[in-house]
Amino acid sequence: MYWLPVYAILLFLSWPVLLFASDHRLVPGKPLSPGSVLISQDGVFALGIFSTSSNHSYMGIWYNSIPEFTVVWVSNRAAPITDLSSANLAVTIGSNLVLSDSNGCVLWATHNSISVVNSSISAEAMLDNSGNFILRSSAAGSSAVLWQSFDHPTNTLLPGMNLRLSHKMHPLQHLVSWKGQQDPSPGEYSYGADPDNLLQRFIWHGSAPHWRSPVWTNYLLRVSYDMDGIKSSMYMALHHDGDEVYMSFGMLTGSFGVLLRMEIDYSGKVSILAWESNMSVWKALYTENEEHECSIYGYCGPYGYCNNTEAVPGTCKCLDGFEPRDDKGWITRRFSQGCHRKEVLRCTTHGDGFLTIPGMKVPDKFIHVRSRSLDECKEECRKNCSCVAYAYSSMSNMDIDGDATRCLVWMGDLIDMEKFTQGGENLYVRANRLRGTKRKINTLQILLAVMSSLLMLTCIGFIWICAFKGSGYMSPEYAMKGIVSVKSDVYSFGVLLLEIVSGLKIGTTGLTERSHNLIDYAWSLWKDGNMLNLVDSSIVEGCSLDEALRCIHIGLLSAQNNPNARPLMSWVVSSLDNEAMDLEGRKQNKPYLFPGMDPAEEELEAAQRGGQGGG
Repeated sequence: MYWLPVYAILLFLSWPVLLFASDHRLVPGKPLSPGSVLISQDGVFALGIFSTSSNHSYMGIWYNSIPEFTVVWVSNRAAPITDLSSANLAVTIGSNLVLSDSNGCVLWATHNSISVVNSSISAEAMLDNSGNFILRSSAAGSSAVLWQSFDHPTNTLLPGMNLRLSHKMHPLQHLVSWKGQQDPSPGEYSYGADPDNLLQRFIWHGSAPHWRSPVWTNYLLRVSYDMDGIKSSMYMALHHDGDEVYMSFGMLTGSFGVLLRMEIDYSGKVSILAWESNMSVWKALYTENEEHECSIYGYCGPYGYCNNTEAVPGTCKCLDGFEPRDDKGWITRRFSQGCHRKEVLRCTTHGDGFLTIPGMKVPDKFIHVRSRSLDECKEECRKNCSCVAYAYSSMSNMDIDGDATRCLVWMGDLIDMEKFTQGGENLYVRANRLRGTKRKINTLQILLAVMSSLLMLTCIGFIWICAFKGSGYMSPEYAMKGIVSVKSDVYSFGVLLLEIVSGLKIGTTGLTERSHNLIDYAWSLWKDGNMLNLVDSSIVEGCSLDEALRCIHIGLLSAQNNPNARPLMSWVVSSLDNEAMDLEGRKQNKPYLFPGMDPAEEELEAAQRGGQGGG
C-alpha cells in the first residue's frame, strides 16, 4: 500500500496557492478539500483524500507518523470520488458530515438522527489521537457524540475500537476486506462473530464460512511478543456492556506502546500487525487463519479432522470408530465427503460410552448449555440419543452472562475439526463400547507397571518358559539360544505393554482360531485395522484412545522376533512420553510367535542342513 496521498501530490504541483490545513478539527463553514488534511494532535493519524492506481479517490484515515502509507478507515468505499477537484467534506447545519462534489452529488454522509437546530449550539468534527473521527455537538460546558468512525469499521480494527457482536437494537459489525490490494471498495471477505453464538469467530467468503476460530475457552486471549528488542503483550477479549457484547484488542497495561492494528486483507487473511520502527515494516504478531489446508472451513468433511500433529499439516483422519465415505477420494486428498460410523449407535438403556479425544479444535454447530458441571454436561448428552458429542471447559473468568462454565453438546454431524500438538481441548464422542470401571491410562502408569515387572523377570523367566512351552516374557533369542542383547528387555517391555492395554496375559489362547497367544492376536487385529478391539473394555471410556493405540503400536514394534528390528529402549520411552514423535516410519515385521527362529531363518537353516546331508 505505497500510495501517495493527494495532498502530497498537490503540495508539489500547486504549492503557491495551496491552503494546507493541519488542524485536527473540522467546523461548519470550513470544508475539507483535496490538498487539506486533518492531523491528530499527537501527529499519529491524518484524515484527507487519497488516490489509488485506478484513478479513484477516497476520503479516509491513515498513519501520518510512519513512512509506509497505511489506510485504516475509508468513508466512501462504495462511491469513489471521480472528479477530485470538486470534492469536499463539510459539517452541515443539520450536524451531519457530508462528502459531496460541486454538483451537489452526495458521495457519503453520516445521516444522524439527532440534529442541532439551536443557534447557540454547533457541531464540529475532530480526529482523535486514537484514530477515531468524531462528530460532536458543542455547547457551553458540555458536548455529546453524534457520530464516530469507530462505530463504522471498514477493514481495520484499532486499539480502543469495539467490534459489536451482539445488540438488541443496533446491527452487528464486521470487518470487510478491500476488493483488491489497491481497491478500497468492499471485497469478498468479512470477519466477525457467529450471530447465533458468540463463542467463536468467523471469516466468511461471501455468505459461506471460510474459516472458524477455536471456541473460546477463556474470554481473554493473551499474546506476548518481542518488538524492537522490548517484550510486550497484547490481548483479544469479549466484553459485555449493558445490551451490547463486543470484541476488542489492545496492549496490556505496562506493555511497551507500539502502533497496532487488526486487519482483514483482500485475500481474507486476518492478522494483528505491529509497526517495527527499526525495520520500518509491519510485523504480524498473530494470524487468525494460517495459510494451509487445515484453516479451510470443513476441509475434512463430517467426522473428519485435520491432523496438525504430523510433520506435514493438512492430513485428514477419521475419528475413532469412523471410516472414510470415499476411500478413493481420500487417497487423492479429496476429503470433503468426510467419514461415517463403522457401526450404528445402539443407544441402549444404559447409554453408549464416550471416547476421549484430546487436543481438539471442537466442531461447529454446537448447542451451548449453561450452568453445568462436567458430570452434568456428560449426562446432558448421554440421556439424549441424538447427542453425538460433548465438550466442557471451566472458564478462568466469568462469561458475559455470569456463568463460569462452558458445556457444549452436538446433535448433528461433527464438522470443522482439527487436532493440535499443543493446546486444544477434550472432545467426548459417543461410541458403542463395553462399559466398565472407569480407569485412565497414561504414560506414567505404564512405565511404573512395566519397570516394577521387569525387576521380577530374572526370577520367573524360566518358569514361564516351562509353563507356557514358549518364550513368554523372555526374548526368543535368549529363551532358545541363551543370547542376551540390549534389545532383550525391549521385547519383555513390549509384551507387558500389550498386557496392560488389553487386560490379557501373554499366554492367553483361543482368542481367535489362528492366534496362539496375545502377540499373535494383537498382530492380527493390527493388520485388519481393528486395534481398538484390543483395548481393555474397563479403560475404554476413561482413556485417550490415541494414547492406547500408540501403546499397542509401540508394543508390537518392541515384541518383534528379530532383535535388530526392535527399537532401543530410549526410543520407546521417548515415544511413550512424546505424542508428536512419528511412529509410521518404523519398519514393523510380523512377530514370530513360536519358540525358535522366524520362518525365513528356519527355511535357510533347513536348506543348509539338506545341502550338508547331500554332500
